[in-house]
Amino acid sequence: MYYLVTTYEIIVYTGGKRNAGTDSQVYVTLFGKNGKKTGKIHLQNSNNKDPFERNQADKFHVQGEYIGELIKLRIEHDNSGLLSGWFLDRIVVTDLNDSKTKYTATCNKWLAKDEDDKQISRELILTKQASGIKTKNQYKITIYTGNKKGAGTDANVFITLYGNLGETGAIMLDSKKKNFEVGQKDEFTIECPSVGELNKILIAHNNKGLAAGWFLDRILIEDLSNNHTYEFPCYKWLAKDEDDKQISRFLFPKKSTNYEKEPTTAIFTDVGISYTITVYTGNKTNAGTDARVYIVMHGKNSSSSKIFLNNGKFEKKSIDKFTIDVPINLSPLAALDIGHDNSGIGSGWYLDKVIVECPSTGIKQTFPCNNWLADNEGDKRIERRLKEDLSLRETNPPAIPWYIWIYTSDKKGAGTNGQVNLVLYGYNGKSKTIKLERKSDTFQQGHCDQFATDIHDIGIPFKLRVNLNNYNLSTSWHLDRIEMQNLKTNQQYTFHCGRWLSKIEDDKQIIRELPAEGSGISRPLPIIKYIVDVYTGNKTGAGTDANVFINIYDECGDTGVRYLEYSLKNKDKFEQNQVDSFIIEAVLLKQIRKIRIGHDGTGSHSGWFLNKVVIRQDDQRSEPTTFICNRWFAVDEDDGKIVRELTLTQHLDKITYNIKIKTGDIFQAGTDADVHLKIFGEKGNTDRIQLRTTNNTRDQFERGQIDNFTFEIYDLGKIEHILIGHNGKNSGAGWFLDWIEINVPIRHELYRFTCNRWLDKKEGDGKIELDLKPSDITKKPTLIPYEVTVFTGDKAGAGTDAKVFIQIYGSYGKTEEIILSNRSDSFERKSVDQFKIEAPDIGPIQKIRIGHHSENFGASWYLEKVLIQRYLTFKSDQLKHLKQINTSNPNVEEYWFICRQWFDKDQGDKQTIRELLPTIYEHDNVISNKKVTYLVHVFTGDKSGAGTDANVFLTIYGQNKDSGERQLIKSKTNSNRFERKQEDIFEIKSLSLGRLTKIKIRHDNKGLSSAWYLDRIEIADPDTGFRYYFICEKWLAVDEGDKMLSREIYASENKSHDLSSVCQITTYRINVITSDKFGSGTNAKVYIIIFGELNNTGKISLVTSKTNKDPFEKGHKDLFEIETIDIGQPKKIIIGHDESGFASDWLLERVEIDIPTLGHTWIFPCGKRIRKTTNNVQAEVELYPIEMSTGIKTSYVPYEIKVYTSKLSGAGTDANVYIQIYGLKKSTDQVMLRNTTDRQGKFYMGSIDTFIHELEDVGDSIEKIRIGHDNHGFDTAWHLDRVEIRRLIKGQKTKRYVFRCNCWLAKDKDDGSIVRELIPENFIEEKFIKKYLVDVYTGDKSGSSTDANVFLTIYGDKNDTDEHELKYSQTNKNKFERNQIDRFIIENNDLGNIYKLKIRHDNSGMLADWFLEKIEIKDEKQTYIFNCKQWLAMDKNDSKLERIFYEKKYQDLMNGTKSVSHTTEKFIPYIVKIKTGEASDAGTSANVFIRLIGSKDRQTPMMRLEVTHRRYFEPGKIETFPLQELDIGDIEMVEIEHNGNTLADSWFLDSVIVEMPTKGRTFYFVCNDWLSKCKGDGKTKRILKVQGLNNISVRPLLPYVVKIYTGHMDNAGCDCDVSLRLFGMLGSSSEYMIRKQGGNFEQSAVDMFQCEFEDVGKPIKLRVAIFPKSIHGRNHWYLEKIQLIKHAKQNINEETYSFVLNNWIGHGTDYYFDIPYYINQCDSLISNGIVQYEIVVVTSDLQNAGTTQHGWIIIEGNKNRSEKFLMKNTVHQRILQRGQTNTFTFGCQPLGELRRIILGHQEQHEHLFKTHEDDGTVWHVSHITITDLSTGIKYEFPVQQWITINNDGDIFDYMNNREYFITQEHLRRVIKYKIIVHKGYVSGASTDTDVSIILYGTLGNTDSVILKKNNQNLFELDGVDEYVIECSELGKLTKLHVEHHKSMLSSECFLDQIEVINMNTNEKVLFPCKQNFGTQYNDHEIQRDLLPIYTS
Repeated sequence: MYYLVTTYEIIVYTGGKRNAGTDSQVYVTLFGKNGKKTGKIHLQNSNNKDPFERNQADKFHVQGEYIGELIKLRIEHDNSGLLSGWFLDRIVVTDLNDSKTKYTATCNKWLAKDEDDKQISRELILTKQASGIKTKNQYKITIYTGNKKGAGTDANVFITLYGNLGETGAIMLDSKKKNFEVGQKDEFTIECPSVGELNKILIAHNNKGLAAGWFLDRILIEDLSNNHTYEFPCYKWLAKDEDDKQISRFLFPKKSTNYEKEPTTAIFTDVGISYTITVYTGNKTNAGTDARVYIVMHGKNSSSSKIFLNNGKFEKKSIDKFTIDVPINLSPLAALDIGHDNSGIGSGWYLDKVIVECPSTGIKQTFPCNNWLADNEGDKRIERRLKEDLSLRETNPPAIPWYIWIYTSDKKGAGTNGQVNLVLYGYNGKSKTIKLERKSDTFQQGHCDQFATDIHDIGIPFKLRVNLNNYNLSTSWHLDRIEMQNLKTNQQYTFHCGRWLSKIEDDKQIIRELPAEGSGISRPLPIIKYIVDVYTGNKTGAGTDANVFINIYDECGDTGVRYLEYSLKNKDKFEQNQVDSFIIEAVLLKQIRKIRIGHDGTGSHSGWFLNKVVIRQDDQRSEPTTFICNRWFAVDEDDGKIVRELTLTQHLDKITYNIKIKTGDIFQAGTDADVHLKIFGEKGNTDRIQLRTTNNTRDQFERGQIDNFTFEIYDLGKIEHILIGHNGKNSGAGWFLDWIEINVPIRHELYRFTCNRWLDKKEGDGKIELDLKPSDITKKPTLIPYEVTVFTGDKAGAGTDAKVFIQIYGSYGKTEEIILSNRSDSFERKSVDQFKIEAPDIGPIQKIRIGHHSENFGASWYLEKVLIQRYLTFKSDQLKHLKQINTSNPNVEEYWFICRQWFDKDQGDKQTIRELLPTIYEHDNVISNKKVTYLVHVFTGDKSGAGTDANVFLTIYGQNKDSGERQLIKSKTNSNRFERKQEDIFEIKSLSLGRLTKIKIRHDNKGLSSAWYLDRIEIADPDTGFRYYFICEKWLAVDEGDKMLSREIYASENKSHDLSSVCQITTYRINVITSDKFGSGTNAKVYIIIFGELNNTGKISLVTSKTNKDPFEKGHKDLFEIETIDIGQPKKIIIGHDESGFASDWLLERVEIDIPTLGHTWIFPCGKRIRKTTNNVQAEVELYPIEMSTGIKTSYVPYEIKVYTSKLSGAGTDANVYIQIYGLKKSTDQVMLRNTTDRQGKFYMGSIDTFIHELEDVGDSIEKIRIGHDNHGFDTAWHLDRVEIRRLIKGQKTKRYVFRCNCWLAKDKDDGSIVRELIPENFIEEKFIKKYLVDVYTGDKSGSSTDANVFLTIYGDKNDTDEHELKYSQTNKNKFERNQIDRFIIENNDLGNIYKLKIRHDNSGMLADWFLEKIEIKDEKQTYIFNCKQWLAMDKNDSKLERIFYEKKYQDLMNGTKSVSHTTEKFIPYIVKIKTGEASDAGTSANVFIRLIGSKDRQTPMMRLEVTHRRYFEPGKIETFPLQELDIGDIEMVEIEHNGNTLADSWFLDSVIVEMPTKGRTFYFVCNDWLSKCKGDGKTKRILKVQGLNNISVRPLLPYVVKIYTGHMDNAGCDCDVSLRLFGMLGSSSEYMIRKQGGNFEQSAVDMFQCEFEDVGKPIKLRVAIFPKSIHGRNHWYLEKIQLIKHAKQNINEETYSFVLNNWIGHGTDYYFDIPYYINQCDSLISNGIVQYEIVVVTSDLQNAGTTQHGWIIIEGNKNRSEKFLMKNTVHQRILQRGQTNTFTFGCQPLGELRRIILGHQEQHEHLFKTHEDDGTVWHVSHITITDLSTGIKYEFPVQQWITINNDGDIFDYMNNREYFITQEHLRRVIKYKIIVHKGYVSGASTDTDVSIILYGTLGNTDSVILKKNNQNLFELDGVDEYVIECSELGKLTKLHVEHHKSMLSSECFLDQIEVINMNTNEKVLFPCKQNFGTQYNDHEIQRDLLPIYTS
């Protein structure tokens, strides 16, 4: 049994601070790695009289629940006693059942209400330490203070060390002498617990003393115990008045040095994360604060500590920026806490917002506040939690931290005060401009200045551009060099300069490009002088006085902007018809592609006409590059541009970009500023385009205006983002930008960029330029024009004031609801109103819905008719049937819809919406698609208050149509509708909807009692007689259940839930945010329509807010939850209201739609009032989403959980049952399957209970479940049979996982557990269901129709359907009538390509004869045509009632010939006989398929063999199947398979016989093998060759000697039977089984057997399989090789065949391996002299031993040395994991005898991933085995060492096998084992003979040990004997062999069990037996092998 309770030793160390002790009661809670925790444990009974005193260690022994490996603890006190405050140093915890492992938690903080952060409870991380690690360690710390003025400090300095084993806490550095002076080195030696390998330190001072500021150069820390030295560079001030004003810093190691080896680099993942915090103080009176401001950052899983933002101004309208370092990555933040300490005279503070930017993730977040933090304002709070405004989030490429060292030369005047800027170029791109912060003492002569910056990943750098940004002639700087270090890769690069940057020195340039030198750069690029010849044109006024600049681009980078200042030829530059030459010095440009040239527009005459530019190298090594221009650079010439981009050729194709810009419709939204636009695409980007000087002449960017622009631009590819803004000039510069659309016609793409904000220095955040990403990208649909003419009737009051809408339905789809409006009064009496609309082409029109939603006075309307003209570019197929062309224009279809009815709540049938069908001509009656009457049965539930007084509305949806919304008014059964437990029947008339799919049901929440509990709705289809069930079982109420008033319900086939439809319903959480401005709210009724990529929701009324009683009020955020169809990702929404109520105008801020199943939230900004305007006839807006938020939500999917309670007596339970599902990397929360409110009818004996829960998606693979109950209730015991789980994901195959339990969950049964963890026994792959449309064409002959029942079977190459009765026609009530087309829908698994069908009828009815024309079958890809043109009749033609047809193109596909008429094809009968094997488990119930293959590649399709008289293929039976197929000639092969996946589907096929009775031929096929995924070779398909009649049917048996070599690996042996099957050129042998006996197949063993195999000719491979005997046994085997030795014949030598594996056979290989035959030992030495070597790498089974990085190896022999061989880790293939064995093969030149290896470990750059164990950058290797495959010699290399990352490798010498095993033996300790033998109480169960045992473990086994004690009678009846044996450590025990030696005395005994206890670890292992030993018992055994059960 597992330990439930254990004893913990807890040692608590109280600190040495004054008053550190406490009088309070102290409690501790321990937390385990598996999620368990102990209860709160009171720490009492210390080894000291007064516990928890200052500088005291208190030891406690406490009882607690055993929770496995510990990870953290919670320590707390109750704040009682006189002195309650407590300073805790650390805690050490030991589980005394594992006394070698200790856990240490460092605190070093107060637990006090009046100290520090005032907390009296803390959670501390426990660090695991093995007993071999020293608890104390010495560190030598050397501090280097900088050599700057005032660099020393008088403050107290503290240091904290952090390592992989823990942290030290703050330690004061004081050597009792004057420390930390300018330029001084101070040394300290400290003693503290070991923290392992250092990864960072915290250095700080307390800011005390007269001169507290301190400039720290660096720190060296020497680990004296481990001979490691760490260097921590700083080069920064720790001062309140310098640099970033910080007095504490985290430092990270630059190098970690071992005295005997080269330095190794630190790990980047330990580097702290930098954040930039920008705080905006508001613009209110007294908004600033004098208090100390702090923040706390909250990530998804953890939070920062409290961080004070020191030295900020926080004045009114101020912007304060801070840079902070946090040890962990929290970005993106989930929340931000900000507050102040309320100190100072004016502490109150009005905070506008906070912006947090994390360069390492590239995420910039905005946290609005707009509130006071003051105890005398507002809600008087001085701390607030801020949430991010997701609409303002910016995402940039993640950045990498770099260090930069600038070395100014030691020359006179070398220093500078100018601004230095850098740009770094790499092969992946370039950095932004890096501005190096200027201070008074930076860039001084002979100094080195250090900077830190963040740069996005540019790859390996190749150059650096540095410039001095100061045009003062006196500013000069002499730069010696620049060094940079990438902290991710720890690679360092040097950029040598040695020149002036000066306007008066050298070549007078202040820009230099420097080539990179360093790791990965074989040779630096050269610096080249380029001559730039500029040709000014020969036009009047062509010259310019402006400053001209150029930027030259090549394939990897550019030169940067260079001003052309010093002409080599002319004093006056750029004059008319003049050539000026300039020198530009740059790192080599490999292939110049374009230039960007322009001027700054300054000077008296700035306009310039440029002819061309020629660029050439000074040394003339390459051809000149010419750029033709011939354009003006002038604001008043040409297109007004003064900057142009020139490419090598000016004939590149340009494409058109149409741009629309919408200015907002709010007060002063327009702008007078100059607007510009820049477009960025995947292929490039435009220049900044000035939109003021383009093709628009009228005033642009006015309020509410849309401005159009057209540009011809080089193809940019997919547009990624744009930059839009203005120059902020002129008085009315502020601009409210609504949106931008960019239409790219040639790409059929429309990009929409939603803005909805001000670009104004005086509004919002003051930005006047924005970077926008597309909020929507659509492939524009084809729109066609429709003209709708509406004829209002000539009756009194016929006109209407209501808003009339129309919706058009076609064969391809339907339009949206379109409001019919124009500028004149419409729909007056006897009026004819015409409307032109554009809508998608929905195909030939089938019906319309027209009406209005108004109940107001004047809404009634009498409609005469409607004409719709549909404009086409081609004729529709529908015209052939409807003859709709009735106009002079042949490209117009006309549809007339006759109505002549009222649309009025008070007249006629009181309908305001109607469906109309088309007629052929204006005065015709409606065509034959008449309406049908659906009977709707509404069942109100049986719950208290279930009935409703509200008005109920229903919409019925069919396959392609819907009924429109209908109010359920008149019940046929009850005058008082919808009462509790009542059935109401309603009639709904509609045209036939076909097969019903779903309904939408809602009510309007009116009446005294509006809440309604709907049980279900049943709808009877009068055409088909079919009844559809729509199961609800939910409330429609604002105060019950989920508070929803509207539901969409899918059809079921019975009265219970149809689980497959659950995945089609999706939950949408809609947050509607109303602005907080005055008058923003509305009293109107609000609705929303969500448009997705798949569908739209239709109009949804937003009635009941989950957050506010009165929705849509000022500043409200209203949450609505709806369940509706899955529409995919939202693309846009329409939101509006009905203008009802007193104040209907509504200022909507934004809408947020959260879809839990997708794990995303979509933001739809609005920022405008929703009301009627002259342009908007409805009070609604169309909104588009901005960038989606990702990574914030977790993806949820619906799970179907099916629970099977056993059929045992008392198996059911009353308890509350819960479940938790585990995937590979995450798990769901614990979810209740039944609770106290839902107990009825579940979990009773034999019940199958199904649940649908939307849970966190744990991935496709479910690893285990945890299921249990709470033991509450009258009868809680529960016997669970099994659980089945599958994910319900629409459109995807899913797996159904089966978790077998078959045990009790009860406190008083079995082991007393009420919780079980179950792993899947197997899974079943669910199949796709496809929909097939079957159109049956009855012929046009007299009497061709039929009343018989027709049946159809469809055959495909993947599957076939069962026989389906064609019962319900979708098109006609009376089916199979003359010249009629009947459509049927068949749903089935995917059939693949359909090639055949069988159709028949039963000859029933009065008129049974039937003439069938053809059948067409359609899926989503193609149409299959089956021509018939024959009778199915008893008295006509051939009198057949059943026919088989082949698809029209089938023969073409099979034979590759032209189409052949099916009437000429010859079909013949075949008889197929299948014999199943004799074994009891040989049969199968899976579907079996066969294909016959004849000569000349002719073959039948795959045909299903249906067993009709039995349910499955029974063992030993012969099944016969008659078939009729094409004549394929003589049969040469058959292909046979089945579709089973489980063990139960396994099938042993003996043989197949195929007879051709018309030819008198019979063909035999022998299989004699399994078709199974779980047996044999795992294959379910086989191709069998015909057995020739002249061949010998029985092959001779040949004798062999079999030698089996088991490997030398630990645990190489197995407890399995082994089977062999030999494959050769003539076929394969039978299976030969070798039973496991004695010491067979043990580690290092060579076992020999004699056997016989059939003659298979020349061997090809040997199949080796193992058969486990028990799940607890050793079920994997390391097989080195097998040799088959064929016995010699008379004149033939003995032959040996070797099959070399050197690998494991087990579960991972499906328990078998096919081993190829090595013809000779030199096979691996191929013709080019390359030898193959096999490398087996065993990673140790230690904690954190595995790695996620790459390993590498170099092999040295006595002849040669190999290249480095890389062992790569990838995301898809993880190797080198803990306890894993990996095998590699690589080839190289022959190395001779192997001598040594060099083993290394390097960081990968392709993709870093992490495991659950560690960061993957350490690796512990156990040993390596290398086999020379050309000789078969094996070389062992014991390693047993940690391999550090990124070093030069470690050397290991070859050790022969003897040395290797001696070494392994030497490493094993000698320990004691206690043996406890329990005898049973059975008569005669004692023995006087000697009893001996052998113990087996993973590290070896004992010799035979005889159990003896002097002068004692052992092994007596029912006795217990104890023994102690001493031997080498065995590792984990795997087996115990026990036997007694027969004697003449009493030699019979009964053994109950043997316990073995490791006396070093107290680990107990139980070996149960419960069997007799002796010859008088059944099996006569006197020795047995016992298997272990671990109990501790």
